[in-house]
Amino acid sequence: MTAGRAGPLPRYVALSGGVGGAKFALGLSRVLRPEQLTIIANTGDVPDPAVHDQGFGMRVTVQPNGSFTVVNERNNHAKTYPARR
Repeated sequence: MTAGRAGPLPRYVALSGGVGGAKFALGLSRVLRPEQLTIIANTGDVPDPAVHDQGFGMRVTVQPNGSFTVVNERNNHAKTYPARR
């Protein structure tokens, strides 16, 4: 906890892709504590346009209570994570 703040520190998730995403993630890592930050990185960039890329993604839905659901759009598998107290 930080001085003058009651309760746990907020947590952040950053979706990162490409050079801009990497720079953004680096900046976040410099201002947030490690336990506050999760980075989900896209490492599947295909530089050759001749290579077929289906482009599946991850869908994240966050609830006001802090719980969230992640859906893999390739296989439609979903997992819900409870809010931390």
